[in-house]
Amino acid sequence: TLSLHVCSSDLKIGMVKEVITLTVQQGERVLVTAPTNAAVDNMVEKLLHLGLNIVRVGNPARISSAVASKSLGEIVNSKLASFRAELERKKSDLRKDLRQCLRDDVLAAGIRQLLKQLGKTLKKKEKETVKEILSNAQVVFATNIGAADPLIRRLETFDLVVIDEAGQSIEPSCWIPILQGKRCILSGDPCQLAPVVLSRKALEGGLGVSLLE
Repeated sequence: TLSLHVCSSDLKIGMVKEVITLTVQQGERVLVTAPTNAAVDNMVEKLLHLGLNIVRVGNPARISSAVASKSLGEIVNSKLASFRAELERKKSDLRKDLRQCLRDDVLAAGIRQLLKQLGKTLKKKEKETVKEILSNAQVVFATNIGAADPLIRRLETFDLVVIDEAGQSIEPSCWIPILQGKRCILSGDPCQLAPVVLSRKALEGGLGVSLLE
C-alpha cells in the first residue's frame, strides 16, 4: 500500500489521474473510491475526457448530473434501449390478444405465461449487461462503502485500488475497497480535517484516526 501525501489539491488530483491513466495503459483495471459521493464524482469528472472506459456505481439519486452518463444505470439503459423497446412491443401485442380471448381460459393462461416469460427475459438480459459492462470497465468508481455492492464484489480482483480523500475516511470503510485489490494507493491531504465521527466513544476507541494517518 502506497500513501500519497500532497498538500496541494490540484497537484494531488493530477498525480492520481496520471497514476490511473498509466495503470490502465498497462492493461490493468482500477477501482477508485472516496468517502463521499461528491468526492467520487469529482474524480469521475477529472477522467471524463481521457477516453477511458469508466463506470460509476452507486445510487442514481446521489450521482451528479455532470457524470450521470457514466453511471451504471445510464449505460445499461443506453445499451438495452432497443431491446426493451422490442420487448414492450411484444408485450403490447400479447395484451391485445389477451383482451380478445379472456373467455378462452387455456389460451388466456398461455398468453399470461408468455408475458411472464418476457419479464424474466428482460431481467436476465439486464443482469448479463451489468456484468458485461463492469467486467469490461477499465476504471470503476464508487464510495468506500459502495464498494461493498455485490455487483462490485463479484468482479475479479482489481489490479489497483485508489482511495481518494483517504485522510477523511474512517479506517473500517477503507478496508472494503482495499480487500478487493492487489495493491492500493491512499491519496489524501494531511492539511484537511480528520474523519467526521460523532460518537465520543468511537473517537476514544480510535475511529477518528484515518488509515492514512
